Amino acid sequence: MFTCPECESVINQGSEVCPFCGAEMSAAGGAAAAADGRKKGLKKTAVALAVLLGAIMLLVWFALPLRQAGQSSLAESQAKASLAQVQRALQSYAAVEGHYPDSLEDLGGAVRVAAQAAQSAGYELQYLPGTPEADGRVHAFGLLANPAKYGYRRFFTDETGVIRFTQENRPATAQDPAV
Repeated sequence: MFTCPECESVINQGSEVCPFCGAEMSAAGGAAAAADGRKKGLKKTAVALAVLLGAIMLLVWFALPLRQAGQSSLAESQAKASLAQVQRALQSYAAVEGHYPDSLEDLGGAVRVAAQAAQSAGYELQYLPGTPEADGRVHAFGLLANPAKYGYRRFFTDETGVIRFTQENRPATAQDPAV
């Protein structure tokens, strides 16, 4: 078997004419064409293997997190910084409005940026507005930072400003120790 030099279809070596494109095969040209076909086939195979190997390496790179020293402490530091930033925004809002918002969306872009920074570190921020009081407004809140990875600390803060943590597999609360 060899490859037709015109259409690159695999054909029988004994064929005088390519059954696919009609190109004539000569004995001398057939051997040269077969060698060219094998070279092209090897190049295509090498390129395909290189692409496949590259795709596998990219998959491994993104699917398996690297375990670097201090990775959890960096993520936890970013989570605490994001909590502090959101808490400052909540305190500023309460100073102006006299109550806390029903959702973090009322605070704008700075809080969105803080939440995205926490998320990029592997933490999800969750705002827990308190129950509305007699005036129909929220005067208390809870703010959680929960990690996506097991083994990282979970954080909690409220209107007191104290950041608390737990290493247990549950959300942190106001009864947990302060950072």
